[in-house]
Amino acid sequence: MTGGVATGLTEQLDLIKAQLDLINQKLQSESSSSVQDSSFQTTTSTKVALYYFNHLADQKLAPEQQVNLSSVLPVYRMFPASKNILVDAINELLKWNLTAAEQQQWFTTEFPNANFSLLSTDLASDGTLTLEFSEVPWFTDGWSARMLILSNVIEKTALQFAGVKKVVFMPEVLFQP
Repeated sequence: MTGGVATGLTEQLDLIKAQLDLINQKLQSESSSSVQDSSFQTTTSTKVALYYFNHLADQKLAPEQQVNLSSVLPVYRMFPASKNILVDAINELLKWNLTAAEQQQWFTTEFPNANFSLLSTDLASDGTLTLEFSEVPWFTDGWSARMLILSNVIEKTALQFAGVKKVVFMPEVLFQP
């Protein structure tokens, strides 16, 4: 019995340590990613497209074509001056701040998830943007069409920014069916 209690406590301590490590990574990345690339800095209000899945557009497709990337469409937001408009846009996308009018137009999202967040960004000189997110089992993996939609709302939102030619997600297992 003593060994079982020790094992249970060890597992709990490991879980707490992993959660603390994730919090520390997030805090470190917020300070490093917020001004990582001055090309994402804005000095005036900027109109940005946030991409969401639109059920109405999807229902217009033939049944065998539904849950399609062509149903991932933009809604627009004005963002104030920013040190990193890309990070601001991705974070806004993850909040599920659809207006009542957008919801009436059948826009929807799988976000938010309190445990899913942007941890860091890195734009390479070749235009490859690496976005690192927290991994959330059963949220960031699963049904293939859902994973395709989740990854593409983020990818389409990121690709609108100058210099971004390709988006890579980290960890690599994110959004895998």
